[in-house]
Amino acid sequence: MLTRSTSAGFTLIEMVVVIVVTAILMAMAAPLIVHLVDSYEVSAEGADMASAVGPAIWQIQWDARNSNNLNVNNGKTSCTLILRQSPNDNKVKYEYDYSTGEIFQRLPGLTPTLILAHLTAASGSCPFVKKTNYLAMYDMWYQKPGTPGRIAIEGALPAYGRP
Repeated sequence: MLTRSTSAGFTLIEMVVVIVVTAILMAMAAPLIVHLVDSYEVSAEGADMASAVGPAIWQIQWDARNSNNLNVNNGKTSCTLILRQSPNDNKVKYEYDYSTGEIFQRLPGLTPTLILAHLTAASGSCPFVKKTNYLAMYDMWYQKPGTPGRIAIEGALPAYGRP
């Protein structure tokens, strides 16, 4: 009678079958993993862009809300958002200049401060459009340097209207 050894391992055919099945499962999972990595990179890029743009837009919105009059001076290559205490007051409270894709904050008596760059005005030469004494709209695109993605920035700048 023949006896079989208890220390026998896997046969070559069994090992080949396991390797083939594993390769098939890996080939099916690879596109899913690539898609997850790509979507993570896109969302991380969007978050980076939003964190770069957010503080500048919040500053402009804050200054507009603390003003009582908005005005926009539109030029061919630049424009200025002027925020005053009242419509009849010649004293400028806050001023923002946009030209060649950059927004500068100008405070009276201080050097202009670059608050946001790498912009494209969506509506033409000026991203700011005056609606009333107490409301202006803004519309622009931000593109982070060295990346193909861009983010749309649009909204309203309301001032407190006091008669």
